[in-house]
Amino acid sequence: MTLDQHDNAYREGESPTTVPHSQSHAEPDSHSTQQTRPEHGQAAGELLWLDPAVLEQARNRPEKPIAPEVEASIAEHGNLVPLVVVRTDEDRYAVWDGWHRVILLRKTSHMARCAVYPLDTSAEQLELEAARIALQFNTGAHRYSQSEIDRADAVAQMLDLGLSDKQTRQQLVGVTSKEIAAVKTVTRSATARQALYDSDLDLVQAAAVAEHFADDLDAVNELIEAAACGQFDHHLQHLLDARAEAAAEAATAAAYRAAAHRFEKAGIAVLEPGDAEDAVLLDELLDADANTPTPQSVPTEHLAVVLVRQAVVEGTEERIPVDLIDLRTEMYPDDEPDPGMYHVAAVTLLDDFAPDYYCTDPEALGLVHARLDDEPANAADHAEEVEDPAELAERRARQALQARQAAEAEQARREEEAQRRAQVTELNRRARAATKVRRAWLAKHLFGGQKTVSVGSWELIGRVIAHPDLLTGHHTSGLVADLGKKVPNSASSTGVKARDNHGALRALLRVVAAMETHLQPVHERPDYYRRADSLMGDYLRFLGGLGYPLAPVERLVVGDFTTAQVLGETPLGPDTPGPADSRATTDGVSGDPASEILGDDAEETGTDPLEPAA
Repeated sequence: MTLDQHDNAYREGESPTTVPHSQSHAEPDSHSTQQTRPEHGQAAGELLWLDPAVLEQARNRPEKPIAPEVEASIAEHGNLVPLVVVRTDEDRYAVWDGWHRVILLRKTSHMARCAVYPLDTSAEQLELEAARIALQFNTGAHRYSQSEIDRADAVAQMLDLGLSDKQTRQQLVGVTSKEIAAVKTVTRSATARQALYDSDLDLVQAAAVAEHFADDLDAVNELIEAAACGQFDHHLQHLLDARAEAAAEAATAAAYRAAAHRFEKAGIAVLEPGDAEDAVLLDELLDADANTPTPQSVPTEHLAVVLVRQAVVEGTEERIPVDLIDLRTEMYPDDEPDPGMYHVAAVTLLDDFAPDYYCTDPEALGLVHARLDDEPANAADHAEEVEDPAELAERRARQALQARQAAEAEQARREEEAQRRAQVTELNRRARAATKVRRAWLAKHLFGGQKTVSVGSWELIGRVIAHPDLLTGHHTSGLVADLGKKVPNSASSTGVKARDNHGALRALLRVVAAMETHLQPVHERPDYYRRADSLMGDYLRFLGGLGYPLAPVERLVVGDFTTAQVLGETPLGPDTPGPADSRATTDGVSGDPASEILGDDAEETGTDPLEPAA
């Protein structure tokens, strides 16, 4: 290794700068800011040999790996580039720049070559410390690519000194306001700080951890794992949605308990729906005068309620019990609900419960069922009286077997239906979360102040304009406004190129909004994973080519993943390959459609696979 290589290796192996500079956190007076220009040839410090063992470390960045060739060179030659050292007291020296070399020198018998500067007793201690931090950070910025920890530590130290955000940006070259805000958030959480140091989370990701999951170690570990495979934003949104859903469920449960408490306080029993089999609805009973009993006419000891959650029909404000919601329409949103029922998308659930009143002992009150059997109860008994006992036993056994088989089949059907509904609910949940992340990414990376369209945009524009119904929809116009908040209505200049670029950007905005509407027009329709067509797949591939990390549920649309993979326990990253038979073809999405969990008729759209679904 030559001497030049040796010097360069030192510089590449150590911290972030230019020359020391400082700014006080307070406004300095004019006298204190005046500096006398040194004369040519005036001594700036002194070059001393110092024992590495007595050198003190000024607050520094975390240690970085040291290249083997640098360690070998120092072992043989010592440090050829002097350390930057400040004499703090007699025979006490603080290393401002070069601590990594001190560590190596302590393993050898070499003395340390040091450029020693006197302590500036005229400067405030804060200014001295800020100058030291700036020296370490800024010199290192020119030597190697700084890590998130380097930047976070430098910012945190400046803020600890009391410097403002503006002063910190001025002192630390290249640090942004967003990074400073992230550091402020991270430093409030020991969990987030540890995650930043122990994982590959960047500053913004660590700030999100601190803001949302500082006290949830399991969530932090999940996010670290998701970040490792490029899925941090998607998993963060998934966890946030799950938390919001849990909070909503808790609010509903609290509303139920409050309603139940009011009835129990009045001495009325509150039954769960499954516990009301031995009780009879008051509406199904008649008293001796053939009148339907009321809650006021039934003694409380014989009165019970089942609390039924309420919903409101959108557009009419009509309140209905949730029993009237056709849950099948959640799995098949294009279907009409059964007669007398309501589509899940047409109602909004309320945290409100209305009572259905029951009588627990109608016989004791002389109440009878309002519905009478059409056939006399003793008709079957009479038939059995004249039937051969052996035939009667055989018939009863056959009926019992048929009843048992029918019950088992019904139970299996209900379990399968429940499983399918749970899978659809989970896929919907993931699809909604992916849509939120995707649209936030679009607003930032495509329409966040860009002056031109991205590569491949014109091909997408050409594809989508062939479907004018997508471009002119009501929801499309709303998304244009949401996604294009930073897209101006007119070009920034009158030049032809500026006007063309602006027109292209506006066209792309309309096309992207149209595709987003095609995927998920409203919150209640996140089922684009089962309505996948080639236009959706090409659109998502376009975004992936621009750097957007597709979520697993989105990769189901393009044909990379199967439904089983999306719903699997193992997190799937952007480079996880799908099976060969699940890849998308040029004619549309093939392989494992999401309809496998929705039923054979789930994908019966009647559309050409090359065209968007209706």
